[in-house]
Amino acid sequence: MDSILYKFEILKGMEEKAKEWIEFLKENKESATLSLKNEGGYYEGYFMSEEDGTLYIYMNMICDDVEKAKEIAYSSNSDFDKKHFGYLKECVDLTKGKILASSVDFINFK
Repeated sequence: MDSILYKFEILKGMEEKAKEWIEFLKENKESATLSLKNEGGYYEGYFMSEEDGTLYIYMNMICDDVEKAKEIAYSSNSDFDKKHFGYLKECVDLTKGKILASSVDFINFK
């Protein structure tokens, strides 16, 4: 089981679009949950934080295999995933981020 944390900078001038993205995710929880299940995921959480005047998005995911989950997600043709990744590409500076793998996990999903 993989646990991973992504931290990426929101592009300057795209802060409102990033907030719109988070609202889209909130409004489409059922579709997001179906997508997560299809990817072999158990949990995915999004967090926004303003740090020194820059907005960041954090995404935490727990899944069976993060590489397989990414492959499934990026090849998805669902309307939800297309819009979700459209927001990501529009708002996130993928060159300014960190990807952290968990050092230790304590998981008790019932």
